[in-house]
Amino acid sequence: MAKLEDLEIFKDGLSLVKAVYSITDKFPEKEKFNLTLHLNKTAVQVVSNICESYGRKTQKDKAHFLDIAYSSLIEAIGQLYIAKTLGYISEKKLSDAKHLLKNINPKF
Repeated sequence: MAKLEDLEIFKDGLSLVKAVYSITDKFPEKEKFNLTLHLNKTAVQVVSNICESYGRKTQKDKAHFLDIAYSSLIEAIGQLYIAKTLGYISEKKLSDAKHLLKNINPKF
């Protein structure tokens, strides 16, 4: 079995976390305990659930945690659209983030 660190989905998840933290660092201070906190947590949840999936023994358990990771991706994209709507990020930043999401799950 491949090591967690070698899995592309894990690496892509870490790239997503890095990108999201970079984006939210530029949000207004008033968002510190709202959109910034939620978006950062959502990105971390993606990676956490990918890791949780890796540690499970049955395919059913693995699929369950990957499904949760997918749900967190959906949540992240919604929060990024909110950030775009509020003028916190550009269309280019949104597009770049969506590209990272597609690397994790091609349905985006």
